[in-house]
Amino acid sequence: MEKYTIIFLLFMSSQICLGEEDLKVTMCQAKLPSGRSSLSGAYDGDDTIYLMGGYGNWAYPRDVLKYTISTDKIEHAGDLPVNSYAGNTIIDKDKRIFHIVGDQLLNKDILQFSPANQSFVKVASLPYANEYSAVLQPDPDTVWIIGGNRQPKSFLKWNLKTFQIQKEANLSDPYQFPSAIFVEEKGAAYIFGDGNQPITKYNVSTKQFQKLPNHFPKTGAFDRAVWDGRYGYIIGGGGKRPSTDLLPGNTILRFDPNTEDVTSLNLEGSPLSAEDEFSDMAAVYVGKLNRIYVFGGFTTADGLELVDRDWIFYIDLGLPAIPTTTAKPTLHPEIYSCEGRPNYSMHPYPGDCKKFIICRHGHSYEFECPEDLLFNPAFVRCTFPEVAYCQN
Repeated sequence: MEKYTIIFLLFMSSQICLGEEDLKVTMCQAKLPSGRSSLSGAYDGDDTIYLMGGYGNWAYPRDVLKYTISTDKIEHAGDLPVNSYAGNTIIDKDKRIFHIVGDQLLNKDILQFSPANQSFVKVASLPYANEYSAVLQPDPDTVWIIGGNRQPKSFLKWNLKTFQIQKEANLSDPYQFPSAIFVEEKGAAYIFGDGNQPITKYNVSTKQFQKLPNHFPKTGAFDRAVWDGRYGYIIGGGGKRPSTDLLPGNTILRFDPNTEDVTSLNLEGSPLSAEDEFSDMAAVYVGKLNRIYVFGGFTTADGLELVDRDWIFYIDLGLPAIPTTTAKPTLHPEIYSCEGRPNYSMHPYPGDCKKFIICRHGHSYEFECPEDLLFNPAFVRCTFPEVAYCQN
């Protein structure tokens, strides 16, 4: 067998995608303490997603929420010292948690949060108030703060070592409600608007902007984008109604930076209908499980009543990718035979819960789950040990 270690955060650039064009949605049992939109979230790389800020039911909730993925549990972890609406939350390589305050008025603070004592300390100030900006981390010591409702052509660079903030560039087009991804192998950021704007590519080395020629579907405003190491996914739909040409609410967009194509995928099991608008949620990619977790957001039906949601759900991005290889796989039918097995089917590895087998054209390939995960035969993927139900 050929051995590979699957690392979900860093897929190889050449890969075979597994799974259907529809993506599956699973509603979590846990819910937010109240319906809210305009919140932000960040994943710690292990088992926790932190959520901060937002707006809902005519109020600005200040509670910091800690969502534990393996137990599907949400709990109070602290309180913001100020209202924060449409801000940003990031976690850096040293597990430091930062919140860029979102404010319609004058607050320009960047805060650092300590989960141990549930407190915040101010570490930097923006040159202007932040609202609906996109944030990216092109390297471990840098954060880009892109566009936003207050300064739609701004592009700032925040140094996480010195906490100094300086201008990176001026956007070629104003992006009032941007979302964005950074593709390391391309050395470029891709900035998305609401369908009335082009996709803009920013080249890091040349500091030049390029408008891509392809059409970006109209999604409405307040979308979120995540990057899984192969594709960018844009979450949010404006509602497909006779009076609009907006993206259906129960779909997600997939952007391929290699071809620069945009594909619309249906969300099987979504709580939304095609006619619903869904916007202003928090969306976080969890590489260990190859999922996008979605928190809150608001919906409207027929463009009328706005409802702030308390739901938590995840979008399963399907099976992992198989790296392409020119080497011929070595078969060990005494361990597991893939003869007659469906192509790209996944199977437990006899005697080792850390491993699994993928059958490909009658050949068996051995894989190993990422650190701290075990293969779950019921879910047919790597999951946390407590839900894997696997014993060697």
